[in-house]
Amino acid sequence: MNRILFLFIIFFPISASTQVVDSVWIINFDSMVLKAQVYIDKKDFPNALIKLTEAEKVIQEVGESSSFQFGELRFLQGRVSYFKKDYHQAEIYYNESIAIYKQLNSKIHPVYTKCIMALGVLFYVQKNFIQAEPYFLEAKLNYEKTIGTEHLDYAKCMNNLAGIYTEFGYYEKAESYFKKSKSIWEAKSPEHPNFAVSINSLAVLYTTMGEYKKAELLYLQAIDVRKKTLGTNHQDYAASLSNLGTLYAFMRNYDKAENLMLQSLHIREQVYGRRSEPVAIELNNLALLYKNMGKDENLETYFLEAKSIWEELSAMETSYYATVVKNLGVYHMTKKNYPVADSLFKIALNKYEKIVGKGHQDYASVLSYLGYIETIKHHFAEAEKYLLETKNILELSLGLKNEFYTNSLNALFFLYWEKQDFNTASQYLIQVLHNDISSLQTASTHLSEKELRSFIVDFSKRLNYSFSFIPHKNELIEECYNDILFFKGFLLNSRSQLKNYANSDSISEDYFNQLKAAHRLLSIEYSKPIASQRNVSDLEEKANSIEKLLITNNKLYSLAINQVKWNQICNQLKTGEAAVEFVHYQLYSPELIDSIIYAAMILRKGDLKPKFILLFEERELNNLLQAHSTKKSDYVNGLYNTIDRGIMEDKKLNKSLYELLWKPMEIELLGINKIYYSPSGLIHRINLDAIPINQEIILSDKYTLIGLNSTRQLVISNSVDIKNNEAVLFGGLRFDYDSTQLNHGILMASNDRSDNADSQIVSVNRSGTWNYLLGTEREVNSLEKILTSSGIKVEINKGYEGTEESFKEIGRTLIGSPRILHIATHGYFFPDADRTISAKGRMTNDPAYSGGTASEGTAKAASSKLKVEFETTESVFKTSEHPMLRSGLIMAGGNAAWQGNQTLEGKEDGILTAYEISQMNLSNTELVVLSACETGLGDIEGNEGVYGLQRAFKIAGAKYLIMSLWQVPDKQTSILMTTFYKKWLEEKLNIPDAFHAAQKELRDLGLDPYQWAGFVLVE
Repeated sequence: MNRILFLFIIFFPISASTQVVDSVWIINFDSMVLKAQVYIDKKDFPNALIKLTEAEKVIQEVGESSSFQFGELRFLQGRVSYFKKDYHQAEIYYNESIAIYKQLNSKIHPVYTKCIMALGVLFYVQKNFIQAEPYFLEAKLNYEKTIGTEHLDYAKCMNNLAGIYTEFGYYEKAESYFKKSKSIWEAKSPEHPNFAVSINSLAVLYTTMGEYKKAELLYLQAIDVRKKTLGTNHQDYAASLSNLGTLYAFMRNYDKAENLMLQSLHIREQVYGRRSEPVAIELNNLALLYKNMGKDENLETYFLEAKSIWEELSAMETSYYATVVKNLGVYHMTKKNYPVADSLFKIALNKYEKIVGKGHQDYASVLSYLGYIETIKHHFAEAEKYLLETKNILELSLGLKNEFYTNSLNALFFLYWEKQDFNTASQYLIQVLHNDISSLQTASTHLSEKELRSFIVDFSKRLNYSFSFIPHKNELIEECYNDILFFKGFLLNSRSQLKNYANSDSISEDYFNQLKAAHRLLSIEYSKPIASQRNVSDLEEKANSIEKLLITNNKLYSLAINQVKWNQICNQLKTGEAAVEFVHYQLYSPELIDSIIYAAMILRKGDLKPKFILLFEERELNNLLQAHSTKKSDYVNGLYNTIDRGIMEDKKLNKSLYELLWKPMEIELLGINKIYYSPSGLIHRINLDAIPINQEIILSDKYTLIGLNSTRQLVISNSVDIKNNEAVLFGGLRFDYDSTQLNHGILMASNDRSDNADSQIVSVNRSGTWNYLLGTEREVNSLEKILTSSGIKVEINKGYEGTEESFKEIGRTLIGSPRILHIATHGYFFPDADRTISAKGRMTNDPAYSGGTASEGTAKAASSKLKVEFETTESVFKTSEHPMLRSGLIMAGGNAAWQGNQTLEGKEDGILTAYEISQMNLSNTELVVLSACETGLGDIEGNEGVYGLQRAFKIAGAKYLIMSLWQVPDKQTSILMTTFYKKWLEEKLNIPDAFHAAQKELRDLGLDPYQWAGFVLVE
């Protein structure tokens, strides 16, 4: 897919000389310059140069080579050279012009300013961003002194500076400058085509930031402007359609993307002709889109047509032609048409050798494909030759820190695995994993979460390789434990830790922003060929210096970025304690096998290395979790009960939870009484405490189980700075507006919900109405008494007071967030609509079940939702691509927005999404209790765990979180919560012990697992 480029506004109308000089030569000069400008605008450069040469002769004849006129001439000559892409000569002319105006002390002359702008653009298009910035800044200052900040030339300058800051990673500043440029064009000349350029530039920024909704609106506006100003048969209109199509491709809205790209293709065909270069490029891009769409029937057709156009244009010795031939080869390779693919790759290889040489990455990429084919054919000698040559070329051309170099190491790993040379294979695998960790450590400080989620996909897959490889190389167990400590919950850890530490004070925040920008620049340079890299050493030194300053200023920051090793975990354990990292991985051998394996990595005090225990295949656990009954309570009780599992369809075939999950580990847990564990995959949906060992004993009777996001937390603790002894409670909320009193903002309640455990009330109310929960009001009233008697200051939000606004005010005061945050209300979670259960019994198109592929959806652009877009409410809360929008809490008045009705003007809509919670600061909160249904659910994505409320509160900074796995009855929930608080605050047990004791008390009262085991505690 083509990269969206900034369309810089470079418009240089040079007026005739304004000097009042009674001289014939100036009149002649001005006449020739005006004619030259006309030719330049028409892109008739030969005639423009003729007129400029005549003008230069006039100046030479009168000896005015140091005049304003000569400076203007050199500028125009530079402009022609620029358009002819003779950048070296353009730079010479521009510098001569600048020198003349400096000599004449006229640095604010209009031509001087345009010249420094042009020089900035010249450096920008050559990607010398650091050199370009000072020229744009000087032009900005000149314009502010002369024409002011509302002039169109100033808008052009702001647009160009914003482009620089986008490349630097200064997104906030870039956004501000783009908005300024856009506002000037909108006010001064909204019908000018350059207004569309300004809009498009801002849209590209938002695309880069992952703010797809904002980008979409701007692209649509740019299309509208170009439609009005240029018409629908103009190449720029086609470019806007293609840009929007590319955005939809990023959003995985492939049908819209295809439609727009086909429109763009049609226009370009009308403008340039079907057999033209622009059409060939669009055809190639469409083919790549179809590859992502899985539309193989169109793929080859478009590649072949693009290839034939290049051939017809006699452009077979160009990189375009070589690339389309290579793409066609990849198509046939994926179809296992290896002879055809091999033939095409060798054609492309020959072309690249002539065009870019054997030392270029494009040449190396074709070698890697040839190496893959030879590996598949078990021609190991030929494969090794190709792949080692690939590695050597990329090492010299791109360097050791480039991701393509890492991919070449990965290809060698597969070769030696296939060859059963396990020692050599493991050496390359370890190099790959170390490179991945290094890359992610750098990227985590400057990429957005959306960018990181995309960045981490290949790395997650390589973890699958490493765990699959353990049977061939037992020594990899230590490496794998270290890797899972780094990768599991990487995004969660990096987002929450860096956010909390970097924003702890203004100095740290400033250093962190500088470090982020330096790393973004480094990532740009690392992606280039070594010969094209600029200032890498200086940038590395700058990044290191800033990081040292940041660590010196904030010691905690170093903990956030350091990698934890397995032996550090071991050292933190006491006698009788163990750490268990559950893992799940797609099985390879080395080819992909349709099987996802669960395993446990166990550490005890004094262990010389971790133990690796195979547990089960995911479909076995799915057989249990997908067993159904007419009553939810029967299903849950069957899952957590050894006495009667008769409600399960395949009871004779299915193992119990204990047999699957715990029994294989028991021999390694002899003598252990406390276990710190980190779940993975579907284990997130199980309450380990409640798993029965036999008819009398459950796991929590035998062990103290402490759930963590990662056992990394034993080294890097999630400490909370408790600044107050306050609690904020939400309960007894009223969810409906009185529609007859809407304009007055009066709310009314609906009927009470039944306390019957089998009432079949579902958590996600698909009928569109959330009912009042009587038990939640009783709950918070009881808790208020317990908390107050324990010396805790209580703020209670009931009825109409429990609004989204009141929740978002938490943490904004100087005393920080409260020590305790208790929310008793409805919770919701909608699974990804695109994820379906396959015939094999596991979810397809699901990152958690397909080896870690992260989705590329985007969150809402800001914490406040747009009230005017009621037609999109359904998609935001129920069908959004971003899992953190499909999970949330219902606050007072939430029914109106849930039903798609208008909410009160200037008010939040009452739907508190997980994404919005993640933007809050709860770093002073010791405990969050989500006394609502299914608050522990969410999309499970690879090694990142659950995307939902759990993740949101962790990112916000809370230490402990109590949440539910199913729809727990109202009455029993209230009993559990009041019992827990009494044991914590009155009996002085710590939070984990108090929680486990409360569940045991309900169990001892004779309640079944459905009524007490639904809640889990996560640290």
